[in-house]
Amino acid sequence: MMIEKRLLIELVADCDKRAPEEGCGLIANGKVIPCKNIHPSPRENFTIAAEDYAHVSEAEGEIECIYHSHTNDRDSFSPADIRACKQVNIPWLVYNVHSKNWKYADPRGDQPYVGREWLYGINDCYSLTRDFYRREFGIILDDFERGEDGEWSSDHWNMFGENYIGQGFVDIDEPSQKGDILLMKMETKWPNHFGIFKGEGIRIYHHFVNRRSMETSYGKYWRRYTAKVLRHRRLL
Repeated sequence: MMIEKRLLIELVADCDKRAPEEGCGLIANGKVIPCKNIHPSPRENFTIAAEDYAHVSEAEGEIECIYHSHTNDRDSFSPADIRACKQVNIPWLVYNVHSKNWKYADPRGDQPYVGREWLYGINDCYSLTRDFYRREFGIILDDFERGEDGEWSSDHWNMFGENYIGQGFVDIDEPSQKGDILLMKMETKWPNHFGIFKGEGIRIYHHFVNRRSMETSYGKYWRRYTAKVLRHRRLL
């Protein structure tokens, strides 16, 4: 979804006038609908009352987006924002009243494989893999909780290595069919990057940090970083 300029202007104005508290509201039926922030600590958090959701849904139809502002130095979504966005499965927009920057997130998993904007926890290499497996094979992989963007560069982070067996993957020697997974170590102790074999030639889908998701050849560069090649048991 592209946020229309007129809607963005309206929600920015709403959030700016409510600072230093976080503003919040809904977009439905092409309208910005400001809502009261009922959180007990409205300068650091926001909560929209359940009755506001119900009223807007009844009066305007499907809620298209939830928006709120940050009044600190965080320009993007917090880990708590990411968790809540995925839980309600509705697009969110966050706006920072100081920097005037904003971010939009769609957690529904129906975006194209190529061209997704990086947003750790919603649009990253593992979420691309989950969406691919659900849409191409009907296989549902668990969605592991993420922390702060960049945690995957720590020597203590091993989300992929600790969980791939439990998700139904087994080690193989070489990628050769659609859905084969490439676990890569990008200058880290443990694998911290996923690539998905497209199944047409030696092409892969992947989503590298702070870039848009892409399709590329699985050549010498990516082979150099590959630590494991995996295949799901249902695809053997």
